[in-house]
Amino acid sequence: MIPTGLSLTDCDGNCDGCSTFDLTQLDAQVLQGISGYRMIYHENQGDTNVNTIPSRYNNIALSVQTI
Repeated sequence: MIPTGLSLTDCDGNCDGCSTFDLTQLDAQVLQGISGYRMIYHENQGDTNVNTIPSRYNNIALSVQTI
């Protein structure tokens, strides 16, 4: 079962509502020791198989963004 509720947070030092996140930080928690898979990220479910976002990601929604 894939865990839910995992999140990355950052203190927004310049108060612009944006931060850069390394999305791979949670890969091990999501995969839970399962091998043979690679993680890819999308802004929404409709973008599956297209428009993958890089693992170093700058959020585009101010303050909170779900990936």
